[in-house]
Amino acid sequence: MVDSISSLLSGDCYSASSIAPLEAHLSLQLSGSAPYSFPANRTLLKLYQFFPEQAKAAPTAAALRLALAASQADALALAHLYDLSALGASQVSELAALFAAGSYPQFWKAAGAQEELKGLKIQLESGEKRSFEGAMRRHVVVAMASV
Repeated sequence: MVDSISSLLSGDCYSASSIAPLEAHLSLQLSGSAPYSFPANRTLLKLYQFFPEQAKAAPTAAALRLALAASQADALALAHLYDLSALGASQVSELAALFAAGSYPQFWKAAGAQEELKGLKIQLESGEKRSFEGAMRRHVVVAMASV
């Protein structure tokens, strides 16, 4: 599946027929069966904007949750490039904003209230798997080390 997604992304991926394979790949990422792919998830959200009648709230929020766990830069890119509230991901977008602002107590409180984050694991390109909480704690440590 990863090879077919790479082929899809290197070709003409901006057609409605690309949505289903990208959603399937996102599901694999959520299950930990495929490594996190920012380019694939970004393309899916772009396609949702191009074809709003096919936009779905759950995959949109899932893509942002994975981005937030993988990289603050990825999460901010998605949060600032797209109107995520229109795509049904405002709660996750708020988390990204709290984290980016360094409002860690508020971030952890808001994250704790989101059931979807419990048990979420992300597989990095290296093959390493991290829980959402573990990934975010690592991001905090990296952010605090630079101060």
